[in-house]
Amino acid sequence: MKLTPGPRSARGALLRGAHGESPLPQAVRVLSIDGGGVRGLVPAIVLAEIEARTGKPLVELFDIVAGASTGSVLALGLAVPGADGGAPRWRASDGVEIYKARLSEVFGRSPWQAVAGVGSLLHEKYDEGPLEALLEHYFGEARLSEALTNVIVPAYDLVSGDVLLFDTDRAKRDSALDVPMRLVVRGATAAPTYFEPERIGPPVVVDERLVVDGGIFANNPAVCGFMQAQQRYPGCDVVMVSLGTGSATRSLRLEEVKSWGLAHWARPLLNIVLSSASQATDHHLRSLLGEQRYFRFDPELDIHGCSRRLDDASEANIAALERSASALVRAASADLDRACELLER
Repeated sequence: MKLTPGPRSARGALLRGAHGESPLPQAVRVLSIDGGGVRGLVPAIVLAEIEARTGKPLVELFDIVAGASTGSVLALGLAVPGADGGAPRWRASDGVEIYKARLSEVFGRSPWQAVAGVGSLLHEKYDEGPLEALLEHYFGEARLSEALTNVIVPAYDLVSGDVLLFDTDRAKRDSALDVPMRLVVRGATAAPTYFEPERIGPPVVVDERLVVDGGIFANNPAVCGFMQAQQRYPGCDVVMVSLGTGSATRSLRLEEVKSWGLAHWARPLLNIVLSSASQATDHHLRSLLGEQRYFRFDPELDIHGCSRRLDDASEANIAALERSASALVRAASADLDRACELLER
């Protein structure tokens, strides 16, 4: 018998049928943060707003946090324990300041790099040194097992040719998987053509891995977070907050792209892959969970003059991203209030 899709209400009835129209008080709270380079400023601002409205750090609001690429900076960064081990070292407002003040160091090119051809077709665009120094400063030697909530970071291993999920819960149970957070983030943010892959091997772990950005398959890691919730708490109810880094509305025309070759397509193609993967995941989770359980916050970049580039850390673009995120917070204030009410148990 051939199956055909039912109406939207039927397609989204799985959890509603199992748990009722409204989420249960004991529902698992899941946060998902997209990748997007410097555009990570947008979810950082939304997260700071959530912390301000609830008066609580994110590790007390969410049971599972999934972060891809730049989202891994926030996901793990906000779960780093402080000196006493009980409270997080950083708050979301700190993340906002990092994106505003420090990313020009990461996405800057020296005169030597320009002369040497770094960033050409034959080299990665950026030196990884400034990124690694930034990660060492903010993460130190904190390891996955020390995270103050359960964090999932998707990446891709070039050695095995397979997806890789860094999982703080598994790291707590298996010391062989307990990797320093800064190395996880370094690999998870190694977007092809932008940064070199990160080698994670002996003596840190037994098996050698060559890690690149997990955004190539899960730029919106909401499905990763949802599946982890179901594996850890089988049959559980779920409340999902999904944060995007901005969607582009400008279309590409045939006249613009018809003569593009490999050199023209390389980085635009990466943006297209990341964007389409995020959109597909959004459609799936929206249909599955419904509006009472699923909250997606993702502004349109073009309205506020934001660049679609992952690496535009110019003052003008940072200011545009900040305007875009602030406008999103105002426009979606009612949804933010509803989400915060569900997050505060």
